[in-house]
Amino acid sequence: MKTAPFLLLPFLVLSPVLPLGAAGVIETRVLRDLPSITLEASGFELGGGLSTRLDLDPKGGDFFLDFGRSLPAGATGLALLGREGSLGKAAEFLQPENALRIPVPAHPFFTRFPDLGAFTVEFRLMLYDAGASGPLVSRMGSAWDASGSCLRSQGFQVELRRGKLAARFENFFQSRGRFLSVELDRGFQLEPDRWYHAALRYDGATGLLEKRLDGIEEDRRYATSDGSDQGVLYGAGFLPGHRAPLVLGEGFTGRLEGLRISAERGRRTVVNPLPDSISAWTSTVLSLKPWSRLRRIALGPLEGRSTAELRVRTASERFLAEDTRLAWKPVPVNAPIPEGLLEDGRYAQVRLVVRNQGLARPNRIDALTLEYEADEVPTAPELLSVVARNGAAELVWQVGTEDDLAGYRIWWLPAGANLTKKSAQKAAVPLPATLRAADAESARMAFRVEGLENGVCYQIAVTAWDRRGESHESSFSRVVQVTPDRFAE
Repeated sequence: MKTAPFLLLPFLVLSPVLPLGAAGVIETRVLRDLPSITLEASGFELGGGLSTRLDLDPKGGDFFLDFGRSLPAGATGLALLGREGSLGKAAEFLQPENALRIPVPAHPFFTRFPDLGAFTVEFRLMLYDAGASGPLVSRMGSAWDASGSCLRSQGFQVELRRGKLAARFENFFQSRGRFLSVELDRGFQLEPDRWYHAALRYDGATGLLEKRLDGIEEDRRYATSDGSDQGVLYGAGFLPGHRAPLVLGEGFTGRLEGLRISAERGRRTVVNPLPDSISAWTSTVLSLKPWSRLRRIALGPLEGRSTAELRVRTASERFLAEDTRLAWKPVPVNAPIPEGLLEDGRYAQVRLVVRNQGLARPNRIDALTLEYEADEVPTAPELLSVVARNGAAELVWQVGTEDDLAGYRIWWLPAGANLTKKSAQKAAVPLPATLRAADAESARMAFRVEGLENGVCYQIAVTAWDRRGESHESSFSRVVQVTPDRFAE
């Protein structure tokens, strides 16, 4: 079943400079009697004079551990590898001494100082004990000079504090010989025996350091002189001579999966904001409804001869805002998006580029509206009757009116147990090809469940599914009990 909500991004001020990303808060409202999500994004405006742009080197690469059956050479620890994870293989830590110690690889995140343009540290975790505390992923130690003198203690650590995810960067940021420590400690309470996706992200263009849990921002800080987005930027990276290994699971009981560290080298360049320069704004990753399809992106009028370009990327699985593996696709402005151009999915990100043609001041855009169609799961069928037969039961239900309806499933289980989709037996009933959607309001379907035991009471229900298959199925109809009888006709 399809509904047509839209997503509105109000108040964007586009300036002739290239900062990407804007802070925002998502809230749910009802507009024009349709469900919608409004992202309130803060605009940005050039403060005059020269500005700084950060060019990123895409050749940074990833450091990745999948915790299969082997680890990098020289790694030590007693963690159990190859355990079951949420997506692949995990490492299980049962005691503090099980911690894994991994020699630091030749990777930009560990070797560049102080020119890290951006980095991401992400992994999945499951804790065994509620309110647990202890390090998860860390590299804390000291940097030494060639003579053997200790220069400074330094490092980063992602940890649990009474069941909440926290991160701290000790002397990790520097500017002109001054060092800065940053801590991210606000967050949600984690539940035991549940998988979470944790991510730390740093953007050297703005100094923004943020902590996310399952894609939701928990905390953010700016690595700048005054802790704001207007302060002097501090560079990020480990000092030369830092000898500490990467340590996983020290003091932690639970499982870790899929540790990935991405980094890009930064290069600062001074850029003059010329009258015909380009302004850019990139949204956060927006959460729509499952199986959403973008139909149109509406943009308010621009001043002068300015022109706008839109690029969008969508996916069914959540992705990080700085992910470079997911391609951007150009879409028309204020016109229908061609069918099949974008993947149907729950998550979307938008990049708006404006060419300010001969303007002395920035363009101001009051609204950017994403109109999309959400493919909801079918409504639960209306079960009209269930009649007992000899070793069987006959069901009749009302056909739904969804235009992408594909069929039904019958579920049954002996009474006394809880009827669920995992426990029950089932049979598929495809929708007849001759049945038109226009006839659905008056159409009924019937099915006979064979092989039931006479004298045994069964629970029976019906679900509907659409063209997306089993992953897009309705809830149960009303559950009816029936007892087959050998004397029934």
